[in-house]
Amino acid sequence: METTKKNIGQILNKLCDGMYEREQEVRLALIASIAGESIFLLGPPGVAKSLIARRIKHAYKNAKSFEYLMGRFSTPDEIFGPISVSKLKEDKYERITSGYLPDSEIVFLDEIWKASPAIQNSLLTAINEKIFRNGIEDIKIKMKLLIAASNELPRKGEGLEALWDRFIIRLYVDIIKNKENFNKMITDTKNLYEDCISEELKITNEEYEKWQKDIDKVEVPPEVLEIIDVIRKMIVIRNENNKDKEPIYVSDRRWKKIVRILRSSAFLNGRNKVDIMDCFLIQHCIWNNTEEIEEVKNIVYEAIANYGYRIDIDITPIKKETEELKKEIEEKVKKEIEIEEKVPKVYFDKYYKIDGLKYGSYDGYILISDYNNLSSTSDKNIKIYHLYNDGDQYHSSYYYDVKTSTKDNSIIIDGKNYEIESETKKRKEIKYISPDDSTKQEWNKRIGEINEKLDNLILKISEYKKRDLNHAKNNLFVDAKLTSIAFANLDRTSGEIAKLKIELEKLRDYYEQIK
Repeated sequence: METTKKNIGQILNKLCDGMYEREQEVRLALIASIAGESIFLLGPPGVAKSLIARRIKHAYKNAKSFEYLMGRFSTPDEIFGPISVSKLKEDKYERITSGYLPDSEIVFLDEIWKASPAIQNSLLTAINEKIFRNGIEDIKIKMKLLIAASNELPRKGEGLEALWDRFIIRLYVDIIKNKENFNKMITDTKNLYEDCISEELKITNEEYEKWQKDIDKVEVPPEVLEIIDVIRKMIVIRNENNKDKEPIYVSDRRWKKIVRILRSSAFLNGRNKVDIMDCFLIQHCIWNNTEEIEEVKNIVYEAIANYGYRIDIDITPIKKETEELKKEIEEKVKKEIEIEEKVPKVYFDKYYKIDGLKYGSYDGYILISDYNNLSSTSDKNIKIYHLYNDGDQYHSSYYYDVKTSTKDNSIIIDGKNYEIESETKKRKEIKYISPDDSTKQEWNKRIGEINEKLDNLILKISEYKKRDLNHAKNNLFVDAKLTSIAFANLDRTSGEIAKLKIELEKLRDYYEQIK
């Protein structure tokens, strides 16, 4: 399989040479041809759509190609071959297919939506079953790849939905955007129509047929199926929340063929199992109009980022176990007790009352703010108020030398000790109880077991990355820059593991330090 990947990599390098900002289209066209699926290119004239088909032909040994620009008046004869006059003399209705679509491996049909219903109906069977009905006989056609192109999408209400659904990979091909690439393109003298693939590197029919069986054997693991399921659910939610937009629709048939694309990607990358990176190809398979392209990409990226490797590496049970242990420890070492204590009684929201200090019949009061600023070491000249009962007016006031006393809720005024009128209040206080040694040992054991589970997850993550990171960065059909998204869930889990291990250590220190 590594040999296959090496050869395909070399073929792609040759095919992509000089195809500025068309590399992805070439790569996906090749994978579509090997998967036996069709591809649709949307874009204005003159953006190398037909050139892509001609380049793909060079990947195959002795491959024939067929190209045609559709028009309103195009006939089946022009696509599938003219009626054989000699066969008509024998009362047989057969076409001469040599040199036409049924006889070609690589087919390019431009302005596909202008095809007549008769052509479209024949194309449906040709694409889906690789069969062409020639008279009364069904013949197996050679077509490996059909590339259809247009500068517009199929119009609604014209019965084109079935044909549109057959194009599994859909790409928008725009003009070259990068200035440097554009300058290279217009100054490059290389003949891109020349065969650039050596004969020994070309894919033979024998290889191709063998690969079809090998691709069917490629495993689709649970994490990939999970991502597909999440994408489907996200599409449903999107459709429900956007009633004003055209719903995104992906048929069951299309999903089955999408999986075929993923399997082909895995196989051509030298693997016997689809991986997370292959799933990025789904974004090119499920949009129906240009407004959905970015939306679909975000859906696919989010699904991969949040659900990649989620099945095998799930930290949730360990988090739950840690929380249960934490709760148990708290219940054992913490006891809430009720305490009664004397506190100064507040009058009129801002005064404390001084017992025994009177002016005539009026009690003495001190501002709470003044009381809080007293010192036990030196006197302060403080105003004492003699208030009416309503607290709004004072009868008279005097300045005294005041300081706090060593006795609670009392002050010293002019050298004499006075009590601050107090009241008894209840408050709740947490009392910490040191656990016994056997309990500590049990908790230490459980923390050790949780840490062991976390260490196993760390090892599993490391193994995943060792196994898959190289594949991810060297995927022939997916940009290596997307690796960070593919491994986002692993990286996020690694961060959660690190936090959980710190939390466990803090928990151990917590009960060990209680005296």
